[in-house]
Amino acid sequence: MRAEDVGGGANKLVLGKHSGRNAFRARLQALGIEIEGEETLNHAFARFKELADKKQEIFDEDLTRLQLEHPENAAVLHEFLAAGKRNLVRIVLKNAEPFRRHSPRLFKLLASYPDQMSVVQCPEHLHSLNDALFIADSRHALVRFHKDHARSRVIIDDSDACAPYVLRFGEISREGGESISATTLGL
Repeated sequence: MRAEDVGGGANKLVLGKHSGRNAFRARLQALGIEIEGEETLNHAFARFKELADKKQEIFDEDLTRLQLEHPENAAVLHEFLAAGKRNLVRIVLKNAEPFRRHSPRLFKLLASYPDQMSVVQCPEHLHSLNDALFIADSRHALVRFHKDHARSRVIIDDSDACAPYVLRFGEISREGGESISATTLGL
């Protein structure tokens, strides 16, 4: 049995400001991104560690691949939200049902930080979108071009390169949808 057979993703690594260099390298390799040379890797890792971590915007099918419910990852999100009222997490999902059924840690964060965290299920007419976006502070992003393919793009400290994805997230977000309430677990 594989993790994918029971709803888990093959990639169990979510990077945050406390992630190590080897985790960063492993995540890039898992995404099919090759960085040549230690100096280039060191520079990319240093830039990644300098993330401002003020805003995180996520558009994903159902969050299962990001593994945000994993205790360590939920703890990183908690630290991020607790670090300041200006730190925001906005999540737009195509399918909120797995989130409703299997994310008690994220629901607790949603209840604890209702002014800083929002989760919305996008309207049905957007369900045909196949990309996934994880945008941090409008200068750093991980863009997966198709949910079922390894091809993706990592943007580090480049607001110009992030701008189209920030705009796209804004367009998706403005379409509205069903706001997920922390008081309704759906169990």
